[in-house]
Amino acid sequence: MYDPIKELLSDENPPFYKETLVRGYIKHYYSIGLDAKTAISDFRL
Repeated sequence: MYDPIKELLSDENPPFYKETLVRGYIKHYYSIGLDAKTAISDFRL
């Protein structure tokens, strides 16, 4: 599981990315191909 470190989150420091399974991230990474954007940008909150 990729997710923010819970101990570092607060109201003043919210997460930038949603949590996802490694399998889901890899699947998405290969599905976008050689697009100009990065795969992680689609998981940004």
